[in-house]
Amino acid sequence: MTTTGTILTRRAVNRATLARQYLLRRVDLPVTEVVTHLVGLQAQTTHTWYVGLQSRIEGLDPHAVGRLLTDGELVRATLDVPPAAAHPERRNRHARGWS
Repeated sequence: MTTTGTILTRRAVNRATLARQYLLRRVDLPVTEVVTHLVGLQAQTTHTWYVGLQSRIEGLDPHAVGRLLTDGELVRATLDVPPAAAHPERRNRHARGWS
């Protein structure tokens, strides 16, 4: 079987990836639509995901994002799995039914 088609350059693939992630230019879309499209946002600190949204959404209102959180339309969730020795204060949380 012979296949013909366009072979993308590394730059073209990178640009397509950035466009798909809304990182080439800001979009004028609702926050929930952007987060859904991205299948969530990841951040290393509590507030850096706001920067991720601001980088993607034209005219982002951080207060509106805060309202989406308090209204339950967006949720903050995390799953960290560090070694117990790094956080001895959390060692028995799971055993006690804490999350």
